[in-house]
Amino acid sequence: MRPAIILLAAAISATAAPPDDKALLALIRDRSKALDRVTAAPVSMDHLTALDCRAPSGPPVPTGPHKDALLHLYVSNGHHAPLFDPWAKFPEGTVLLKEKLPAKDDGPPTLFTGMIKREKGFWPELGDWEFFTADGNAATITSRGKTETCAACHTDYKDRDFVSKRITIPGDAPAPELTQLSSGRVVLHSVRAIVSGKNLRYEPPQNKNTLGFWTDPADSASWTFSIHTPGKFDVEVVQGCGKGSGDALVEVSFAPFEADKSPPPIAPLKFNVKDTGHFQNFVPRSIGTVTLPTAGLWTVTVQPRSKPGPAVMDLQSINLSPVPK
Repeated sequence: MRPAIILLAAAISATAAPPDDKALLALIRDRSKALDRVTAAPVSMDHLTALDCRAPSGPPVPTGPHKDALLHLYVSNGHHAPLFDPWAKFPEGTVLLKEKLPAKDDGPPTLFTGMIKREKGFWPELGDWEFFTADGNAATITSRGKTETCAACHTDYKDRDFVSKRITIPGDAPAPELTQLSSGRVVLHSVRAIVSGKNLRYEPPQNKNTLGFWTDPADSASWTFSIHTPGKFDVEVVQGCGKGSGDALVEVSFAPFEADKSPPPIAPLKFNVKDTGHFQNFVPRSIGTVTLPTAGLWTVTVQPRSKPGPAVMDLQSINLSPVPK
């Protein structure tokens, strides 16, 4: 896989001072080991963003064949969730980093740009983000601070904590396919679910941000995602349920996306919905383990088998974490 624009997210302890230039450069150089890659293959960066993405003191990027670029997305272990959630905010200490290359250039990176989530009050108008740039060799920090040229782009994404999240969440253009992170994790947020049935739908308001209106147990939700490292995974559901509607029986089944690549049948996981007191009072619940034995595209389907109350549940996400060998 050739280098591309890379948006990294790394976390530094909220109690620690912001990283100095030396620490930032070390993080950039060690990104493939220290961080969790989100994209399995390079993703195209829109040409206007590619043109604007440059060091504040540098010349504008030329048009023509050099205007386009690709990107990979990285995030530090344990801080990946906000990338998949439209409304979630990154914690203090998060570092986001882009590595930029022309789309048709197999050479080394030409530029790194990034963001550091600083302490509350650092820059409230921009979500307390600090911006920085580094040369393509990751040898020098070329700018750092409250950079207006960077802020001018990121203000468009105020509702997403000033981060576009376009790689993981649908927007004006289709988002790339959901894929396994390099750590082995898989994040399946409700915003990317495919629903089937009469009433089930994704509810976008910030106070909901979930699959809701699950009033017909015949309705189902599914996600298709790519696995590059097969193995055994813990399966977690993040669900909410109103008072008096608990105990619905739900099946979570896994199958290869392509029928001609079917391994032996995988028994579905089953769980009873927990009454959490409110449909948007979400709790994470481990429901068991599943072994996905082959690389490639997989589909997970959530299908209720009973509905004791007015609705089955609200489902915010399904998360897979690799079981250590």
